[in-house]
Amino acid sequence: MKNIIIILLLSFLFSSCNKDNRQRYEQRLNIQVDIPSGLNLIETHAFIINDIPSFYKTSLNINGYQEADVDEILASEGAFNLIFNNGGLNFIEKISIRIYEKSNPLSYREMYYFDFVPLNEDASINLFPGIANLQKYIENDNFSLEVRLKFRSYVPPGTRLSLDFGYNVFINN
Repeated sequence: MKNIIIILLLSFLFSSCNKDNRQRYEQRLNIQVDIPSGLNLIETHAFIINDIPSFYKTSLNINGYQEADVDEILASEGAFNLIFNNGGLNFIEKISIRIYEKSNPLSYREMYYFDFVPLNEDASINLFPGIANLQKYIENDNFSLEVRLKFRSYVPPGTRLSLDFGYNVFINN
């Protein structure tokens, strides 16, 4: 009897796992953020990047879809990369990247985050994507990002970061 219960329980657990097999495509983007040296270690510093082109309608057309075909848009892989500096990114403690419309900065969604950046980070930090649907922000021609950084040590002079990121467009089946 115990074996039957265990088999039924396991079969129920494995049948409830559903792999996401929706059609999708990915759009990749890249921006650069200059970090001035001498910022304090107490506050979280925000860097605003406005008017980032989404290429949403163009990529829909290239991939053979229409706006009515889109189910949702989620953040894909994202990474911070150090440019023109030989040091590592161990001066960063916490990262949050928010997406919003320039006309309404109070209505935002967290696109990427990394709460506790390890001390041994080299010249690249892979970010965790958020789970919010970004369709409201991406479907416009432009969007804005707020890059929020908390530092654990002082920023080296001449620090420039490249944010390589993107979004996945999921299509209705």
